[in-house]
Amino acid sequence: MTEEPTQYIDFTARYKNWISIKKMSIRKDTELPEIVFHLAGIRNTFDKKLFSLLNINTDILDEFAEKAKSSKKNYNSLINSLKLLNNKEIINKACDKKLKKVAEIYLLNKIIINSGFNTIITQELISKLYPELKLKIPKGFGRSKKEK
Repeated sequence: MTEEPTQYIDFTARYKNWISIKKMSIRKDTELPEIVFHLAGIRNTFDKKLFSLLNINTDILDEFAEKAKSSKKNYNSLINSLKLLNNKEIINKACDKKLKKVAEIYLLNKIIINSGFNTIITQELISKLYPELKLKIPKGFGRSKKEK
C-alpha cells in the first residue's frame, strides 16, 4: 500500500486561453531537490507569461539579446554585452513607455541567459545536479535542434 501524501504543492492558473496546472504530492521519502525542481517548473510557467500579458514584444527583445550575447562564457565578455542595455531604441520598440523598466528586466535576463549564465534556479540546472530528476517535455513541445 502506498503512503498517503502529507503535503502538497498545487499551482493552477487560468487566464483567457492560457491554463497551467502543476501539482506535486509530498511524502516522507520526497527529497528536497525534487521539491525545488517542481517549484522551479512553476516559476518557469508564470515567468514566461508575465511579459506577454503586459504586451511587451519579447520577439524584438529576444532577437536583440541573441545578437548582444557574449561570445565567451566569462564575466568580462558578459559585461561588454550588458553595456548594450543602454540601447533605449530597442526598448521603445518593444513596449509602451510606462513598461520600459519591465522590458529592461526581460532584456537583461535574456542577455545573461544567452551568454551562458543564469540568475534563477531552473529545472535544467537542478536536473544537471540531480540526474535522476528528468525534465519532462510534453508531446508536441520537443526541443529545437539549437537547444539540444
